Amino acid sequence: MGQDSSAEQDPTVGQDPTFIQHPAYGQYGEELEMEPESATTQSLAADQKPTEGQEPEMDSVEKLFEDLGGPHGRNISDSLSDNKKLQRILEEFLGRPASKDPDYQYLVKHAKKSFVDGPSNTSYLRQQLAHLAIQKTFSRKDQSFKARQLKYHRWLALGMKSESYPFQNRDPNGMPSTTRIGVLVNPTACASCGKRGANMRCPNCCSLQDEAHVLEKTAYCNKKCVQDHYKAHQKDHMFRRLHEATYMYRLAKIYRKNGLLYLIDENWDRAGITGRHVFIPPPKGLAESEEMYLGLLLWAQAEEVKLSPSFLIDYILQPVCKEIKIVYTQTRNVLSPHCQMSADGKVTNLNLHRHTVLKLTLRSDETYVLDLSAPQFGWKETLAPWDAWTNLRAFISDSEPFRSGSKKAIESTAELTGLDKEQQVARTKLMKEIVKEVRNIKDLGETLNADDHDFQQTKYMFTRMIENKIFLVIKNEYHKPEYRLWLCGAPNYGVRVSKSYTNVLKELWINPKEYDKLKESGTDMRKWWGDRIDGKLKDNLDTSGLTIVTGTSPQPLNLRDLTNRQK
Repeated sequence: MGQDSSAEQDPTVGQDPTFIQHPAYGQYGEELEMEPESATTQSLAADQKPTEGQEPEMDSVEKLFEDLGGPHGRNISDSLSDNKKLQRILEEFLGRPASKDPDYQYLVKHAKKSFVDGPSNTSYLRQQLAHLAIQKTFSRKDQSFKARQLKYHRWLALGMKSESYPFQNRDPNGMPSTTRIGVLVNPTACASCGKRGANMRCPNCCSLQDEAHVLEKTAYCNKKCVQDHYKAHQKDHMFRRLHEATYMYRLAKIYRKNGLLYLIDENWDRAGITGRHVFIPPPKGLAESEEMYLGLLLWAQAEEVKLSPSFLIDYILQPVCKEIKIVYTQTRNVLSPHCQMSADGKVTNLNLHRHTVLKLTLRSDETYVLDLSAPQFGWKETLAPWDAWTNLRAFISDSEPFRSGSKKAIESTAELTGLDKEQQVARTKLMKEIVKEVRNIKDLGETLNADDHDFQQTKYMFTRMIENKIFLVIKNEYHKPEYRLWLCGAPNYGVRVSKSYTNVLKELWINPKEYDKLKESGTDMRKWWGDRIDGKLKDNLDTSGLTIVTGTSPQPLNLRDLTNRQK
């Protein structure tokens, strides 16, 4: 739910989806035998009258879907060879006669967009087809090339549920999406070493976060296994508290439609023109349940495991693990598909993105998944045995060894926007403060051997320490005026943290009531703001070092003079 952009709304279908950066698709990607065209397609093709002696020409839209081949998705789809093939297919599509198909203009628009920034991108097209498909209903008898492609992409968009695979002649292997991992796991096997007949239970996993999001009541065979496994549970608690303290996305509303939960962002213009503080309380009031709240809180946070929490993972988990890997997956059997929609109408469907988790190999050689953002998919397990999780939840596309992150790594992450990087830096600072305090709490081994009263007391101390430390850092650092937001001028209108520009911006920001009054009167707020800051600020907005002037004036006033002037 990052900053909104200036993408226009799509008048042909609804909303314009966003680009996919890292897709990875699963095993249901075999080429499917195509069946004869439907009557609908044949009637469209008949509109293109052939001359005498020529074969009837297929409708342009149907020909496009025929050229794309059978629905597939076995491999990561933005390889160079795939892109070259797609570029040729789209060029041919754009060169054919116009179609009377109701989706022709939508397909033309996104075929052209595929060439805006160079070669066409197969993952971008997948997102467009999925967004189109989610709004369609299909007849079982419609076996046209178009219908088969859109049925498949609708299935992708709704989370690749095993029981809803769209092709009756090819039932996929696998359990239904509603299967609980706990049922697949022997409840008497030790969660740490795997020995059967374990009769101990984790004393904390039912209250550390909430019972629904921890795998059953985890069993252990001895105190040593409890100690090894307990540390992973503590990581889950910290992750949630950290995200609550550094939440920055303003949701206007949420609603369900076409099998998806849509998250509608408010316009960032208001936040930048009124100088809103960067971090705000998460939208708990919009959620219908605790599960939905966690899904909103952790939406699109899977990639973060490589960034700000990484050194805490290193501190807590490395001592009890033989190996930790970052694993990239394609999700399946998603129970609660979410789509984020910016104020400008861009849609992000995470089911078409890669999902990042940790694979933990304990010293006992048992393997577990640590999926810190699992609630965004409606899943109830953040910590689960690896084999059971992969059999039900995901296809593996790639992996790499876990490495501790750093501020430098955060700054060099291309996918992060300016605000995202500020958020990661803040979370890294919080993590460091928490680790300092952890060392002052009673030894973990001593705690786990204590009686129930002492254990609960230490757990309470640990939880309060996290909450207090987060509160103090946020209050003392991020409630300062330097961490208010401001809206850059034309042409990008991005939102940034004020920092060194704060003294100038204090004279330019307006209060929310003034903003709302101007907006209600029909004022073009971006133009109004551009005129207001005209010539008063400048910012290096281009990574190559090109200075772009905010507002409309080509010659900004001297920033130092403005900052030091007398009020």
